[in-house]
Amino acid sequence: MNHPFNALNWLVEKLAEHNRYVRQGEWVITGGLTKAVDIQRENTYQVELFDKDQLIGKLSF
Repeated sequence: MNHPFNALNWLVEKLAEHNRYVRQGEWVITGGLTKAVDIQRENTYQVELFDKDQLIGKLSF
């Protein structure tokens, strides 16, 4: 999309089509924070999100 703001604009427009919105105080990450990793179908992966030392989210797939 050539610029992070273009990705944000796309998201805002798509959400608005469904009467949903990015609200004040919400965070939108428009790019990766780590390098891309090849994943394999037979493996299980877990992502944990921390705020300081507190676990605030977890995703397994």
